[in-house]
Amino acid sequence: MASYRIFNAENRSFVHVTVPRPGCLRPVNQLSGYMGGALRQLGWNGTGRGNWYSLSPSGYRDVRSDRTEYHFDVFPEEESVLTEEYFVTQAGSFTAPVLTIESQYAPHYRANSAFDGAMRVK
Repeated sequence: MASYRIFNAENRSFVHVTVPRPGCLRPVNQLSGYMGGALRQLGWNGTGRGNWYSLSPSGYRDVRSDRTEYHFDVFPEEESVLTEEYFVTQAGSFTAPVLTIESQYAPHYRANSAFDGAMRVK
């Protein structure tokens, strides 16, 4: 399972999140479509508000051969977690581009994560 922690300074509208994946991973759920409660919000400054999935924003999940794209009408402020389960399909050393998030309404609100190494699968 992979967890992506995203910190957002304020609520954003029409947000697009792109999560590229190494060639050795395939999503357990390979169907694109609506996702209710896709994000779990951790709360203010990471202190945690429990598992308030019902208050999480919903969105659309688009599974591609090399990445998964998420589209949200509204993306909440503070820290949120997006999770995805994967099957590991082969051994080796793999790299992939980093996660990006962008407001389609205001594209200057764009960010990406950092990953400085390779995923090693035995």
